[in-house]
Formats: sequence, C-alpha cells, structure tokens
Amino acid sequence: MSVPNVTRLPSGAAGSSTLGAGTAGTGTPGTGGAGTLPGASGTGVAGTPATATPTPSTPQVITDLSAPPTAGTTPAASTNALDSFVQTQELAFNAVVLGPVNTAIFRSKDGFVVVSVGQTLPDTQVTVKEVTATSATLSLGNNTTTLELEKR
Repeated sequence: MSVPNVTRLPSGAAGSSTLGAGTAGTGTPGTGGAGTLPGASGTGVAGTPATATPTPSTPQVITDLSAPPTAGTTPAASTNALDSFVQTQELAFNAVVLGPVNTAIFRSKDGFVVVSVGQTLPDTQVTVKEVTATSATLSLGNNTTTLELEKR
C-alpha cells in the first residue's frame, strides 16, 4: 500500500496543532512545525514524518452472560429460589458414591461438597432427596431440581 507524503496542512488544522521545536508555521513533516500533532515529538527518523499513535479505546464490559429469553417466558418467572441457588453457586453433580447410603459429590464455585441422601448442603436449607448413578435430586421447600451427572 502506498501512502502519499503530506506537504501542507488543511487551512483549519493550523490553529489546532501544537508548535514544536522547528520553524513555526512551515508545516514541514518531521520538523516539529505546525504539522506536529499533539502528543507527538515532531522528530521523525531520518526524514520520516512524525505521526501520533492512535489512542486505543476500551470495549464495554459484558455483564449479562445469560442467553436471551425465549418468546413467551421471562427469566424471573422461570426461576425459583432453588434454581437461582444452583446457578449462583455454579453447582454441578460431579461424582457419586453408591452404597447403603448414596452420596453425591457436587462441584461449586467455592470447591467440592460431599453430601449424603437426606443431608442439607452446608450453610443452606437445600436438601439432597435422591442420588442415583446418573442424577441427584435437590429440594428447597416445595421446589425440586434434578442435576445430571457431568460427563467427562
């Protein structure tokens, strides 16, 4: 790609430029005159015009990671306290120990939790109602939810 040399400034740009160490008002590239951009030193490398570096902008932070709601349902109507707890704790059914008392191993954002059938998750009212080889059923009040065993 070929870029032509700029030998003069547009008439409106002369008042907004910074005067450097070169001859004021000449507009000769690389001399620090009227052609020097704000923030540029005005001294190019062996006759190369000095240019200002563009200021990168920061993109906006993505705060909503959920999928867009499907037609006819609202997120508030489809989630209950138990589903909300499972989502906020990033709770997943990670492993199972089958025996006289089946035990589930859950992975959460805070680490792993080992809970037997009938016990509550630590510091909550969420109870483990049933554990099978492929799923675990949790309950909170009248609400229940089933987590499937994670495939590895």
